Amino acid sequence: MILIRYDDRTVDISGHSLPDICAAVSAIAYTTVNALLCYDEDNTLFEDDGNNMSIGITNDNEVMRLLFENMIGMLEQMSGQYKQYIKIIKKTSD
Repeated sequence: MILIRYDDRTVDISGHSLPDICAAVSAIAYTTVNALLCYDEDNTLFEDDGNNMSIGITNDNEVMRLLFENMIGMLEQMSGQYKQYIKIIKKTSD
């Protein structure tokens, strides 16, 4: 199962699933990362070790926020369609 945890500025993706599901999640994440890096490389955080991916934004300007929110929306839509393969959780502040 793919686990996606997110808040207003970060998303962490871990786990594996069927190849098509993994490919779709990766495509959404990498497309967003590439757009964020093109727009503002200095305020985009990205790590991928092959098992875990972490994406973050440090600048809350409108374009970066919209790109980030669009990614979350697409991942939520996939999670709704493929509940047995993707779990998405909004992180809460403790």
